[in-house]
Amino acid sequence: MMSNVIEKVKTLSREQFAVLYDISKRLNSASDTASLYADALDLMLDVIDAERGIFSKYKKETGEFELIAARHINKGDIKDLSLFSSGLLRKVIETSEPQLLHDVQGTVFFRHRLV
Repeated sequence: MMSNVIEKVKTLSREQFAVLYDISKRLNSASDTASLYADALDLMLDVIDAERGIFSKYKKETGEFELIAARHINKGDIKDLSLFSSGLLRKVIETSEPQLLHDVQGTVFFRHRLV
């Protein structure tokens, strides 16, 4: 698993690496976690040109996700977890790895699992 992460890091552009570095600095100096999560999501959305992003926590006891932070491209909060693919969230659980998809609806695995 770690070798996959290292290979992905090697393919990052200078801009992507700079954003990850900025996020790391913010994580190490943050006192307010809510704004930290929002800032980190905004940076990631800008770099990868995504429409929305989410930080969530899976609760094994209930089998549900807890929304930690979710943002859309206009730097606003998303309060409704149903705006994200349930198939994508399940894939995160199955692989124990973050997922990045540019076209969730066009991805075969998720077509029949969209909320």
